[in-house]
Amino acid sequence: MQNITAGIDLSEAAFVKRFALYHYHIRWFTLSSEVQLCGHATVAATHVLINTKAEKNHTPIKFCYKL
Repeated sequence: MQNITAGIDLSEAAFVKRFALYHYHIRWFTLSSEVQLCGHATVAATHVLINTKAEKNHTPIKFCYKL
C-alpha cells in the first residue's frame, strides 16, 4: 500500500477492504508512512463506495481501523 501511494504520487491515500455488510477496514498512507487518520481520504473513499453502487441503499457505512 505504501508503494502504491508513492507510485500514484498522492500526498495521502486510503485503502478499504470490506469485511462485513456495510463494514470496511480502512488504512491511510502518506508518501513516507502509514498514518492513524486522514479525514479527506476517508470522505473520498466513502464517496467512491456510494457512487460505485457498492453501498447504494442509504445504510450507514462503518469503518474499522487497526494499526
